[in-house]
Amino acid sequence: MATPRHLGEAGSMGSAESVGSVAVLSMHTSPLTQPGVGDSGGMNVYVRELSTSLAQAGVDVTVYVRRDNRDLPERVSVEPGLQVVHIDAGPPEADKETLPDLIDEFARGVALHQAINPCDVMHANYWLSAEAGRQLKGIL
Repeated sequence: MATPRHLGEAGSMGSAESVGSVAVLSMHTSPLTQPGVGDSGGMNVYVRELSTSLAQAGVDVTVYVRRDNRDLPERVSVEPGLQVVHIDAGPPEADKETLPDLIDEFARGVALHQAINPCDVMHANYWLSAEAGRQLKGIL
């Protein structure tokens, strides 16, 4: 496993503490979804590539997504160092217009997972996830 890079002041490369684990909040898009299917596209690719690159650099990455299919397992191991966790927040079939109403529930679900397996850094992708991240900042 590669040694994680070190982050210094304001995220610059340098000494300071190493980042061993990152939680990526991606409430509305899963890196597991094939681009071009339904509403999936560039954001799915971005989250997958970012997470894969971090994992390959030796960082343990957990991507938290809202469960949008009842048949999905709670956790999916994508590759060494990268897993996707499906969070129950609203009905799986909820349409994207109702997702803002599910942010609180999503944040609570992530908080439960983080209470057991806390991360070093949390990254929120897109405004829905950013709001969940803001809530988590006050909880964790």
